[in-house]
Amino acid sequence: MSITIEAAAPKVPELRKAFTYKYSNNIKTGVYDPRDVNRIETDDAYCRCFLRTLTSKGDVEKALPVMDECLKFRKEWEINDLNENSFPAEIWERNAVYYKGHTKDGNKILYINLKENDKKDDEARKMIQKFIAYHFNLHHRETPEKMAVVLIDMEGASTGNMDMNSVKFIITCFKIYFPAYLDYMLQYDMPFILTAAWKVISALLNKEQAAKIRMIKKGEMKNYLDDDNLKHWPHMQ
Repeated sequence: MSITIEAAAPKVPELRKAFTYKYSNNIKTGVYDPRDVNRIETDDAYCRCFLRTLTSKGDVEKALPVMDECLKFRKEWEINDLNENSFPAEIWERNAVYYKGHTKDGNKILYINLKENDKKDDEARKMIQKFIAYHFNLHHRETPEKMAVVLIDMEGASTGNMDMNSVKFIITCFKIYFPAYLDYMLQYDMPFILTAAWKVISALLNKEQAAKIRMIKKGEMKNYLDDDNLKHWPHMQ
């Protein structure tokens, strides 16, 4: 299990000092977005997130490479500059990635419809991944220490929709790019044809990370959502 916010708090000064020392050249040469460096320097809650991953578990040395990879990703993908106008109308009109409702535990839900996010060319795939990252960032920026639940709707999906790269990307998002974001992931109605593909993807996870992935079928959503929230997805009732 990851450590608590209270347990991570005393280690923040040590984490900042170690990060600045180890990656001083990256900071000076612009490998990272200065806005993210400033956030590391000033935002205690954000720093605690890196200490609370299932990789670091409060270990400063293990948290450092996660920070490095995260900040490199944010700079390369221009995460801080993404807004609603960064994406074409078509991708919004799919209504395939959005926040809606809360779980019984009070966690915000990010819904992703796998069938509507089918792979096309590399450029289209990158746009979908950036759109997903944009939504991860919305929540993580506003409430970095409030975890969310990702609901992946696989009903009607096929091997054509099972873009291995995009699914791997989502996993990397909760492992590294948006630390301590994910409480758990619900995968609804995975077709049997996708079982083999999922086994390949799940091999990327350690035991504790894999425990965050929950496979559910029709009728089981009531274990996680009350009636008021379940009504958003009537096909899952």
